[in-house]
Amino acid sequence: MALEISVSFLPNSNLYLIPIAAIIGGIAAFGITMLVAEGAGGSATNYILAGTIVGFAFSSFQTIFLSLGQDNITNAMWWLFGSFANITWENAWLVFIPVMGVSLISMLWAREFNLFMMGEDQAKQLGLNVKRFKRCMMVIASVLTALCVAFCGIIGFVGLVIPHACRMALGSDHRLIMPASIVLGAMLMLFADLIARTVLSPIELPVGAITAMIGTPIFAYMLMTKGRSYNG
Repeated sequence: MALEISVSFLPNSNLYLIPIAAIIGGIAAFGITMLVAEGAGGSATNYILAGTIVGFAFSSFQTIFLSLGQDNITNAMWWLFGSFANITWENAWLVFIPVMGVSLISMLWAREFNLFMMGEDQAKQLGLNVKRFKRCMMVIASVLTALCVAFCGIIGFVGLVIPHACRMALGSDHRLIMPASIVLGAMLMLFADLIARTVLSPIELPVGAITAMIGTPIFAYMLMTKGRSYNG
């Protein structure tokens, strides 16, 4: 995260350094999280706690870079809020091509995701190398997140609401959930960006704030209506 912010202050001639630094930062955070979590036992709780600890550590670096880059504090704040205001077609293609490529590659493991959701013990009995699978998927998720966040900033609730909504609507088959999540996630972002650009025109609102306003009541509704029957 700190690497992403520091590189965002560079001139446009160094545009390609942004995703590179973002990937490096994302994988570094992932690696530290894995080391801490597995050193503590490797349980799901340990991964959550390790991620929280690493998140706080990187947030401190983020604060330092914000303090050092006060001349660009406005751009940095828009990045923290999540916005498409500074996205150009050059940025868009730079993000779209690798993100779609990695996303399509991840779909090759849809069957393994189905096995994994049956439980780690049962997945092992059916021949899945659970430890290697989790590591590979976490690396892919880190790269995808870093590429998107590098240009658009932090946009919340999309990854929280959309996959769960797709699971509730389509069932537990990841061969359907994964492509549906990509399509519905893109539709949500288009809708949120439209609202951000038009609701208080000519003022453009941060997209991250719009997705949070949309996602919070939707997720609360899903939790109240489907929470007891939903086991995913």
